[in-house]
Amino acid sequence: EHRTQPTGDAMELLLFRHGIAESRELGGPDAQRELTAQGVERTLRAAHGLARVADRPEVILTSPKTRALQTATVLGDVFDRTPEIVDVLAE
Repeated sequence: EHRTQPTGDAMELLLFRHGIAESRELGGPDAQRELTAQGVERTLRAAHGLARVADRPEVILTSPKTRALQTATVLGDVFDRTPEIVDVLAE
């Protein structure tokens, strides 16, 4: 399989939405909502699917919100990268 390599200052950006999270109706701060078991499972499947078609990212950036960090951690495990928390992504 051949992948086109970026030239010069080109950059490829992949966005990955967080997995299925607990309902807002459960109460508590939105930033602390966790992924459901189904959310973790689907995120893991999606991350493995992405790994089949995309190169290993140089960096994984995440919001500090619990569900986003959990999602980024799954991606990090699949791609062997430690996610970096970026506070401004929570805004």
